[in-house]
Amino acid sequence: MNFLFFATYFVMAVPSGKLIDKIGYRKGMMTGLGLAAVGCFLAYPATGMRSYSFFMTALFIQATGITILQVAANPYVALLGSRGRGASKLTLVQAFNSLGAFVATLFASGFLMELSGLNERSYFNMSPEEIRNSVVQFVQLPFVLLGVVLVLLGVFLFFSRLPRINTKEIEPLVLESNPPRTQVWQFSHAGLGALAIFAYVGAEVTIGTYLASVASDLAVLYWGGAMIGRFVGSALLVKLSPRKSIGIFSIIASLLVIGFMLIDAQISIYAIVAVGLFNSVLFPCIFTMGIDGLGKFSEEGSAMLIMAIVGGAVIPFVSHAMIEGKAGFILPVICYIFVAYFGLRGSRYPKRTNFY
Repeated sequence: MNFLFFATYFVMAVPSGKLIDKIGYRKGMMTGLGLAAVGCFLAYPATGMRSYSFFMTALFIQATGITILQVAANPYVALLGSRGRGASKLTLVQAFNSLGAFVATLFASGFLMELSGLNERSYFNMSPEEIRNSVVQFVQLPFVLLGVVLVLLGVFLFFSRLPRINTKEIEPLVLESNPPRTQVWQFSHAGLGALAIFAYVGAEVTIGTYLASVASDLAVLYWGGAMIGRFVGSALLVKLSPRKSIGIFSIIASLLVIGFMLIDAQISIYAIVAVGLFNSVLFPCIFTMGIDGLGKFSEEGSAMLIMAIVGGAVIPFVSHAMIEGKAGFILPVICYIFVAYFGLRGSRYPKRTNFY
């Protein structure tokens, strides 16, 4: 299921960018919320019917909606208002994303187990059929609750008066080339930004998956560190350079992973948990630098960057399938080194008006 969800970013990001180019950011966000809600509600009958193909179809619809939402919302937040504070604003938005993931990991499982009847008090008194029915309810409930929340957000967005952003007539800040650039991949910093997103998400998911397999409490600490780092980082990035932040944070993350690999003592596990804190600002900063100065190519650039989230499916698979044990974490180390390169060198380009 994780592979399907991440693969959907790769398949649907470009069509999402073209859609948003036609209907605008606000309608794009509403479309994404609506489609994701439909996918959530379809998961209810799919689970009840115990149909794998139906459930995967519902998950694909949900993931498509989330892809549209990401392609629309991320550049909208980054481009809204002062250009120099794009990374700070997007980090704050991502902080609430992390808050949702943290709260869900910390509280949702116990709450949903109570609602579905899978608590310790009743589990051992249930028949096999009752257990199967409770498991179905345990899967159905979060999808229904999430679907309702998405609908409410869509309604709120429909009645809100968000400022309009029109990038179609904005020329890129990059120095003009001969012949003129006509495709977003011709902007080197955008292409390298997509590779950096691929590497970052892949490394983050690889570590998160490992910690979840070792102990769920460690995974909570890992994602909690990302949440705290984003709330703090959103304030710090008002003053700090996004490029330097990418470089410093990714270098520290790589050193922590290396420490985890080289130290045999049990304390080494806390080094890998601490990576979550230094992951915190990487995605918003990489994204902001990746679309920086693209002007009328911003929607296409956003789609290309979101497409690269497929790294969350590819890198964990390669890391776990090809190399066993701690040695498998050499791939996340390489990923963080590349992210550092993007922040310090790859994100720079000759501008018509230098800003950062």
